Amino acid sequence: MQFIMGVLASLTATALVAVVSYFHSRKLRDFLIRRLSKRLGIGIDKIYGNSKDSNDDVARAIQDAKFVKIFAPRGHTLLGAYSGYFTKNKPCKVLLPSTDADARYWIEQRVRERTAEPYKSSPEVLIREIDTAAHALLVSAQKDLIRFKRFNHPHIARLIITDEWAYFLPLKKDVRTSECEMVKYSSCSFMYDFWNRYFDLIWDASPDANPDEIKEEGEPS
Repeated sequence: MQFIMGVLASLTATALVAVVSYFHSRKLRDFLIRRLSKRLGIGIDKIYGNSKDSNDDVARAIQDAKFVKIFAPRGHTLLGAYSGYFTKNKPCKVLLPSTDADARYWIEQRVRERTAEPYKSSPEVLIREIDTAAHALLVSAQKDLIRFKRFNHPHIARLIITDEWAYFLPLKKDVRTSECEMVKYSSCSFMYDFWNRYFDLIWDASPDANPDEIKEEGEPS
């Protein structure tokens, strides 16, 4: 019953977003989303039109957080917008896709979703992008700034969780990650609890990143 109510609440919130968007009022839309989602227990604080619009807010949340958990489909954002906020006194866990042979199915599956120009890619390009981020993250891990694991799991979203907020960016077919909407959930909501548990389950099932398994850029795979 709770699941059904959650689905209905999400559909209601989505319909509300569509109606309010018609009036092109972002402040009004955000206000109504917060009020309705709070009443229904969804906990949506804000919906960003794309991930770039959320960068400043996410950076502040990471800076002020007591802990951080990040599930990243490629990890390039971790090298830029958020990297300066990793410190030894702030527990930070990062999950990045594995590029091992056993995990290649999910890489190829994501590539198949990006077939239209200008989003077309190849498994080799995506692997190189992921491993480039992995090298940088390993440096942070070796400095004890983060804990870093590689997951063998569908590349479905970017997920950033702190003690106060959960930011969820669902990946879409033939849409750049930077152009996908980002949903911000408050910690006093069942959707925050769901994404926090989702992260923990994958974290517990994933191995620590192994430097020997990551190819240097330009190395043959």
